[in-house]
Amino acid sequence: MAERLPPEIIARIRNNPKLFLTELKNALASGTGNFLLTLIDKKRPLPDRETKPELTPLASNRGYVIDNHNYELRLSPDAEAALHSMAEELQKNGMRLYVRSAYRDYAAQNLLYQNAVKTYGQAAADRESARSGASQHHTGNACDFSLPGQKSYDDFTSSQQYRWLSEHAWEYGWSNSYPAGCEEITGYRPESWHWRYLGKPAAKLERDWFTSGGQSIQQLMLEFMCRWQNP
Repeated sequence: MAERLPPEIIARIRNNPKLFLTELKNALASGTGNFLLTLIDKKRPLPDRETKPELTPLASNRGYVIDNHNYELRLSPDAEAALHSMAEELQKNGMRLYVRSAYRDYAAQNLLYQNAVKTYGQAAADRESARSGASQHHTGNACDFSLPGQKSYDDFTSSQQYRWLSEHAWEYGWSNSYPAGCEEITGYRPESWHWRYLGKPAAKLERDWFTSGGQSIQQLMLEFMCRWQNP
């Protein structure tokens, strides 16, 4: 179960296994339903395309700014509520949180992926765009954040919003899915703008236990959880 874990994480768990198990079980208990802690990646797409998450529309009076009016943005109710709370706190600190993308169905993801292949080529597309069925956006718990007038999503990396999220998003149950320096683990190049709602217990578990080199790694935690539940 530990073959992918860096030595730093293994040592941390072995140093206090009882506390780790308590927090792991608490996170797993809080993460049932609505794909909250479902491991979904290039090797493990969602097995059932017919099962849809419960979704609620994003609204303009909820603290965040809707930065896409081509179609209705939706998230799971828990993710939207956490986004609302987080966006309000950002606003108190003089920042606005712009949401460019949220839930995507299979057809929308396939179109996005095929466009990426046409624009960048197969190899580059596979570094930054998930194939249909393998996107975290299918869960209804993932968001892409943006900046007004941005030239590229990568502009988000140098923003004050990103710096704030890196310090505080876990307090609201959110986690950066594809952090810098982790492409060999996640399968995707760094995406500072892509965040997934995991719930507060799991986000805290990731931050406290699945951190290596100063960077918490969502992928390693979700892989560990998957193997723990399916030994």
